[in-house]
Amino acid sequence: MLGESIRMASERRSNSRVNVKLSVNIRLSDGHSLSSNLIRNISLGGVFIEMPEPLAFGTEIYLEFKLPETPRILNCSGFVVWSSKTNPERCPGKIGIGVRLMDISINEIRLLHEFIDGQVA
Repeated sequence: MLGESIRMASERRSNSRVNVKLSVNIRLSDGHSLSSNLIRNISLGGVFIEMPEPLAFGTEIYLEFKLPETPRILNCSGFVVWSSKTNPERCPGKIGIGVRLMDISINEIRLLHEFIDGQVA
């Protein structure tokens, strides 16, 4: 049963995902900023952000982070698609949120794609 769940999840995922440790600044739609959070894995479609208190499903956020060896800061929006509170099996031993990336420029997508390809190769 567990093997089926893992296989189904990997079949749903169409983008390569790599483990990272990137500082990320998060701003909520009300302007409130959250700091001291880490992106722990990343793909072209989303990120897992480790944070002390997970945000609720559907929360819109704005992200600002820098990829290693890239001087440019990436900015994009996203929304919470799951959290460790409701889905602890998705991130054993970690507290945080899964975020679907939205509103990201083509240039930033290119940088992200090059970074991920470099990590996977």
